Amino acid sequence: MLGFGTEYALQNNWTAKIEYNMMDFGNDLGTDATVHVFKAGVNYRFGLGKY
Repeated sequence: MLGFGTEYALQNNWTAKIEYNMMDFGNDLGTDATVHVFKAGVNYRFGLGKY
């Protein structure tokens, strides 16, 4: 598995993220078993800054 991603603070408790993962399972099954996964999301962090 190989992957990378980043997260960016939008405002106050909100962030946005993107991520890529490549999973290579070899070719034991007689075919190329590689999976590429792209993810994107928005997060809300509860309680941030209330210490």
